[in-house]
Amino acid sequence: MSSEPREGVDGGVYPPSEDTFLLLDCLEEGEGLALELGCGSGVVALQLAKHGWWVVATDINEEAVRETRKLLEREGMGRRVSLVVGDLLSPFRDGVGFDLLVFNAPYVSHDEPPASTSDLAWHGGKTGRRWIDRLIDDISTRGLRVKKIFLVQSAASEPSETRRKLHSMGYDTRIVGSKSDFFDEIVAIKATRPV
Repeated sequence: MSSEPREGVDGGVYPPSEDTFLLLDCLEEGEGLALELGCGSGVVALQLAKHGWWVVATDINEEAVRETRKLLEREGMGRRVSLVVGDLLSPFRDGVGFDLLVFNAPYVSHDEPPASTSDLAWHGGKTGRRWIDRLIDDISTRGLRVKKIFLVQSAASEPSETRRKLHSMGYDTRIVGSKSDFFDEIVAIKATRPV
């Protein structure tokens, strides 16, 4: 995963990378309310809005939220997206519902704690599952109603465990895409709760 800023993205914000493009390739058109966790540069929130979704996009990094706002305004999509500075699902009340949740989870395993807020964009904890496990646990314990989920994670961080946990919550899951990056293979998981 590159930590070098790309054109149009200020330093400290995760730039669009192979995992971002994998997620963009998997997104579907739809209606309703979509939540993007970890909006980074804003390209996923923008694509969701262009696909017809009303979007709430969050990031713990205030600079990422500013970058997303700039991109949305430049593209004329600012009215379709609400932006929130916050840590994963913490800004939302228990029991809230979303038609779609999208998360390009930080998945690089690392023994040392993150040195800065910008490191949270890639740092997945010792196993690369820190944020994925926390998200799944929060959805379950807080009674969040999420109809469909798209997650991106490293193949090294056990996608089968992610699928098992989501299945135990009533979701049907499948791998909908994969790509090789500099470190390993990354996969996109789609989870749908039957109606």
